[in-house]
Amino acid sequence: MRKSEIITELESYKYEYQYFQEKSKEIEKLKKEIQKSYDRLSQMKENKIDTFELNKQIERIIEKQTREEDALLIIISKKQEIENKINRLPQPYKNILFLKYINLNTFDEIALKMNYSTKRIYQLHKIALQIYCDNSGNERLAQISKS
Repeated sequence: MRKSEIITELESYKYEYQYFQEKSKEIEKLKKEIQKSYDRLSQMKENKIDTFELNKQIERIIEKQTREEDALLIIISKKQEIENKINRLPQPYKNILFLKYINLNTFDEIALKMNYSTKRIYQLHKIALQIYCDNSGNERLAQISKS
């Protein structure tokens, strides 16, 4: 992998993570909506009111929730893949990439946490990306040689 592809992969993950957080909130709303619908359904049954339309609505909500959860599983898988690659790096590069791309810290925040200057974090980040890139290339070679 080229360095630009690595940066794109890591940066895109940041956006995927933000998307993941928003989708998680949406799923929680859907769960609450489902619970409200079930409560309403129960009341309707007690009052012997036709529940066909409400049942269909609940089914649609559950289907939407399932689709949303499936999308989140893809993001979780991508996160795990990136974390595994980062975990194979030596320190301090592992910390820098983890803090930047998994915890979504700024370079200034990373510098404070690691007791480095921001300029030094930029330098180490550049090296970390190169090591990450080299490791990703080695993985691809290993995958190709297994084929």
